[in-house]
Amino acid sequence: MADRRDIVREILEIRERRKSDIPERELFRRLLHVEHAYKERNPENKELLRYFPIAVVACMESYFRLAIKKLIDSGEPYLTNSQAIMPKANVGFDILKSLHGRSITIGELISHSISISNLTHLASHMTKLLGVEFLKEISLIHGRWDVEVLKKPKQPILIEAEKTFRYVARTFELRHIFCHEMASKHEFELDEIEKCFDASVLFLKASEEFISETLYPNVPLTQTDMNISSLEAYKKERVHLDSLISKFEMLLNDKQIPKFKAANAAWELFFKNSVDIEALEYEEGSIRPTIVNSAAARLTKDRSEQVSKLINLFQKH
Repeated sequence: MADRRDIVREILEIRERRKSDIPERELFRRLLHVEHAYKERNPENKELLRYFPIAVVACMESYFRLAIKKLIDSGEPYLTNSQAIMPKANVGFDILKSLHGRSITIGELISHSISISNLTHLASHMTKLLGVEFLKEISLIHGRWDVEVLKKPKQPILIEAEKTFRYVARTFELRHIFCHEMASKHEFELDEIEKCFDASVLFLKASEEFISETLYPNVPLTQTDMNISSLEAYKKERVHLDSLISKFEMLLNDKQIPKFKAANAAWELFFKNSVDIEALEYEEGSIRPTIVNSAAARLTKDRSEQVSKLINLFQKH
């Protein structure tokens, strides 16, 4: 096992190797390519077929680690619930220092440390974290997009949930066989690989639907609605920040005010450039307003926290 200092380094390196910390974005960015490769597969190439259970389990493991991180870092009740899934190990000073300095989060530490080697582990972690029977809940979830936008009949994503779970469990088993054993004598059927792959993809989609609805119930679905909602969220954060700035300026004397205004002007330039950089990847996309507004809201919220700390500091003197 890596020493404690290595754990911090590993988490930081993993973070650097992905484009974002958004579970659904990272999942579908990768899953889309895996599904395309599977559709274009050559059924006669049995060696290649062995890699599809490996690929889809990799998607599951990385998605759920990000989802667990996101749930824990979102706060209560998941922060308290996470104690039930945290591995029983001493936390060294270097890890405490990293958490205090916010170079890593509690969600990153726990999601990095847990085992997700089979469906039983996964379901147990999610049940303890969410406080509900995870497999039962995702067996009932339906796709909001299908029902609310496409106007399809309301039905569960997992029409045959128990069968889906059996094939997902088998996918983990095949992944272990193909990834960790030579298994040159192990025979498998194309039909089994296909059922395992399809079941795992459905399982991921149902899981993402449930987790997203848990964190963000009734979130806007169409891009237009998302753009409007994200703009409203940013405006709300900006109004709050402006009120804090006004409150802080009232605590300053005539010599301090120009210095604060200069510092705040520098932050505004940082804010504008940071938002522009985050939106570079989406220059021509209809999603760009949502990306811009979401980045603006997040940075504005961070600035509000900074100004609040300044207010508390000056009020004590």
